[in-house]
Amino acid sequence: MIIESHNRNVVISGLATTKMQVEVDAQTIKNLIANYSKPHESCIRELCVNAYEAHYLAGKADEPFHLHVPTKLEPWVSVQDFGIGMSENEIKELYSVIGKSSKRDTNDLAGAFGVGSKAAYAITNMFTSQSTY
Repeated sequence: MIIESHNRNVVISGLATTKMQVEVDAQTIKNLIANYSKPHESCIRELCVNAYEAHYLAGKADEPFHLHVPTKLEPWVSVQDFGIGMSENEIKELYSVIGKSSKRDTNDLAGAFGVGSKAAYAITNMFTSQSTY
């Protein structure tokens, strides 16, 4: 989704201004990613939206993606789409950079804030992303 951009300044003394900055540390990342009110549901929703959009981009919007929900014998979540895949570089950039999004140039896709692909961190300390590209 296209996000309107506005340059914001903060008034310091009524005479001077300074640009806003963000100090990024482990707590900042936790606040950005792990602050869902329903983390398990949110994580699955984010993964499913990304899978649907992968199909949409590949011209397969009517085809289902695969979702595995946890059971006692198979306690993991898995979402498999059949889109065009991502290169190793795309995976590294999108999954390791808070705020990095590939969806900012269109209103046809959800997201664009660069946190949805990292939603699994709301419920785990590590996850695996595999891609056939």
